[in-house]
This record gives sequence, C-alpha cells and structure tokens, in this order.
Amino acid sequence: MEQKILVVEDDKSQREIIGTILEMSRYKVDLAENGLQAWDKIQNQNYKLVLTDINMPELDGMSLLKRIRENYPSLAVVVITAYGSISSAVDAMKEGAIDYLEKPFTKDKLILSIQKGLRTTELQEENAYLHKQLEERFTFGKLVGKSKSMQEIYTLIEKVLNKDVSILITGESGTGKEVVAKTIHYEGNRKKKPFIAANCAAIPENLLESEFFGFEKGSFTGANQTSIGFFEAANGGTLFLDEIGSLRKDLQAKLLRALQEREIMHIGGKKPIKFDVRIISASSENLVDSIKKGEFREDLYWRLNVIPIHLPPLRERKDDIPLLAGYFIDNFAERNNSKKPRLSPKLMKLICDYDWRGNVRQLENTIERMLVLSDKEILDEEDFPIKSSSFEQQLAVNNSKSTQADFKNLPEEGINMAEMEKSMIINAMKQSNGKIKEAANLLGYTYKTMQYRLKKYNLLQLKDKK
Repeated sequence: MEQKILVVEDDKSQREIIGTILEMSRYKVDLAENGLQAWDKIQNQNYKLVLTDINMPELDGMSLLKRIRENYPSLAVVVITAYGSISSAVDAMKEGAIDYLEKPFTKDKLILSIQKGLRTTELQEENAYLHKQLEERFTFGKLVGKSKSMQEIYTLIEKVLNKDVSILITGESGTGKEVVAKTIHYEGNRKKKPFIAANCAAIPENLLESEFFGFEKGSFTGANQTSIGFFEAANGGTLFLDEIGSLRKDLQAKLLRALQEREIMHIGGKKPIKFDVRIISASSENLVDSIKKGEFREDLYWRLNVIPIHLPPLRERKDDIPLLAGYFIDNFAERNNSKKPRLSPKLMKLICDYDWRGNVRQLENTIERMLVLSDKEILDEEDFPIKSSSFEQQLAVNNSKSTQADFKNLPEEGINMAEMEKSMIINAMKQSNGKIKEAANLLGYTYKTMQYRLKKYNLLQLKDKK
C-alpha cells in the first residue's frame, strides 16, 4: 500500500531536500510551503503522515496540528522545531503530535521519525478495523470470534435461542462455556427471568442435594427454615450446571428423574413442586469416557445432550486472538475510564503465536495485566508478562525436575495424561501426609479442585483421616 506523506516547510531548499530524501526512501511525497496550502491538500488527499515546521507564515504548524487533530484524528503528525525550541515540541506533543525533529537533523533521524509516525497510523487503522469487525458478525452477545468454528457456534446458538431443549457445552477450561450459556439465556426469550449458575465441582458433597432441590424446615440438623434450591430459584429462566461430570451417582439419578418429570421434592417435603427451567450443562471432562468408566449415567447424558456445543481451545482458533485482544482492551478501558493502548505488530504476533494453556480466560487476564502494569500508548514485546509469570516458571521447574526426560522422546502410543495426573496427585498426597491443602499447593490446584480430582480418581482414601 502506498504511504503518502505531506511535507510542510516554508524554507524552499529545506522542503525540497526533505522531499528528495523521502522519495529516495520510496515514499510518495507532496510539498506545501505554508499551513494554509497544506490544509487545502489535506482535505483533498489521503495522507498517512504530515511532517510540518512549527514556525511558518499565514498558518503556523501548531495551528495546522490542531486542525488536523480536530478533523482527522487518525492522521499522524511529526513537527519540526528550531534549535533550542524544546518547549514548542512539548506543546506539540501535548496537542497530539507523534514525534518531533529538532533542527538540524540527520537523514537517519528523519527516516526513523517518519517510520515511527507511519507505524502509529498503521496501528490506529488496524485498531479501527478490529473495532469495525467487532460491531459486525464477529460478536454474538459477549462471544467474540470470526473463525469458522465460532461462526458455526453462532449459527447453532441462533437456532436454539428460543427452543426449550437441553444443551451440553463441552470444551477445555477457560474456553468460555459459561459465556455461551449466558449468551443463550440473555439473547433468548427467557432473558427477563433468572440465570442461575451452579458449579457442581465446587459445592460440598453434603450440601449438594439441598442446594439442588431445597429443604423443609426441620428436615435435618441446622434446617432452621424452609429454603428453595437451584430449580426453584431459576424457575422460568435458565439453570446452568457447570462441571456436571463431577456430580455423584445418586444425585445423577435424582436429577434425571427431575428432568423427566419436570418436578422436584424438597428434602423433608411431601408435595412435588413443578418447575419451568431450561437446563444448560457444561463439562471440561470427556463424559463419554466417564460413562465407560461407570462414573456417569448414560441415560442422564442423553437427557442433557440434546444439543451439543463444543468450544475449541484458543490454539485452534488463532484468527480470533486479535479480535479478543481488542475486545478485552475496550472492556478494560471502559471499566477503568482509561485510554486504550495499542499493541505493536511484534507483540500481536507474540500473542498469536503463544500456546494459551488457559485459553480465553488466560488471554483476558494477560491483556488486563499488561494494561495495569504499563501506561504506554503502544505496548511492545517487553510488556508481555508471561515470560516472568510465577506459574510459567513453576511449570518449567516441575517439568525439568520430573518429566523432562520423559518428554524428550514421546512413545509412539502417546501419553495417558489422566494417568499422569493421577500419579502426580498420589505423589503429592504422600508428600503432604494426606493433607489436601498442602497437596493442592504442591500441584497449583485450589482446595476444591483437589477435592474434585481425588474423587474423580477414587483417591479419597489417601486423605488424612484425623
């Protein structure tokens, strides 16, 4: 693409020298001898950058700069100041100039300043393009993506928005399963009714049944008053059951009956309670494998999996990363009433090439961390924080200590990650003498996640019985 530059300088010889240097550097150049002539050209030509002297007759450089900022905010401006006139340069930068050149300047300084200004223009145009995309078909609710897989998900969501069918959302942790569930709810005909989210892996086992179905006063110790459960709280709306695979088998049977009969019974209750709830479930585990292991009911699976929606990991839809980055920058700036920085092409390439273990959630956290730690207008490679992340460092240490040798030459039959995780959990529990919290810290898990993993791998017998 042609990069057209306007040089505004009242000194003819200086103007022509600058023009010649830029043309030799393969830029298309127009010349103007004062601000008024320059303003007329700007209104009739498509320039990428204006290089203007400050001190000129008729319309000086500062006045020209202000007009450009008011009418063409994306047009980059570099100002030329006389020797010793730093205060003029500072004023120009405050008014929005990208850079300044102090006379006399060398050819190299001129080219570097022009390159900086053009780079800024390119970033602004790219940013505007991304914003335009976000306003078009590349968003659905709070979902963001232009990849083929996301377009297919948008189409599927449109088809089920107002249909009273159960939906099962699968995908790795951090891919946005709850965002999809909320999009279906808030874009559909139940949007004015409650959206209740229940993480089945995070609720203590002894509270699961009462949380799901509610209880009557006096039905057990501590039941001082009647309380409703998730189904009643979500009546008329949507009940989102996250990590459904962690639900114990006896509750799976009760959930299946509730879905079949469209009614529940309080613990200690005598009368069935009808409900009108849309069920959306989610799992980061492979439920088919859980069925084969006898850990999940097949009949419940088919009841929940009327419409399956699979969210691909971020590494399989890298085309969506620039859009997501722009979306998160916008959100952060709006929440904090702050300026929107731009990401340099090198930083964007680094972000796109990175293998996001935590998927969209990790990308969002990383973008937010960069914006908190830097107040620069253009973020670059050195602002990418993951290289110094304690998580990444710890992961590298763990790999180097325990698995580096194993991964140098992978076996042809592949690696069973579940068995590897189970082995690591057993070792952590032994090292911590059965203390769940200490074992969780060793593996970087939360306490609740560790409880869930122990149950998943039938390792509860390893915990300290004291």
